Amino acid sequence: LATEPENPRAWRNFVSQCQDGEKESIALLDEITDHHADTMSRIIQLVDPERFVVSGAFNEIGNPYLERLREKTARQLEGHYFSPPPIRFVFKGSFTGAHGAAALAAENFRVA
Repeated sequence: LATEPENPRAWRNFVSQCQDGEKESIALLDEITDHHADTMSRIIQLVDPERFVVSGAFNEIGNPYLERLREKTARQLEGHYFSPPPIRFVFKGSFTGAHGAAALAAENFRVA
């Protein structure tokens, strides 16, 4: 899959096709969300977060991506102690998560 910075036209086509329910793009999206959900479920088991906020290019796909991610993450966690936390998109751009993490780190920084 061509990512946005490397091939913006291919990325925009993929996003549109996913939003329109085009079979091949949805099949690829399913494969991608399998990997993302697997990674998220491992992080959830390790950290037990109150919520999981997703940022990045896949937010552009919207509900087709988010619904699959939520469903597959819940399925990955079935039979485990952890239930999936709320999974949401960032609201203020793709770097919001990085800015929030930096602010949180700065707020909790203590000189040793």
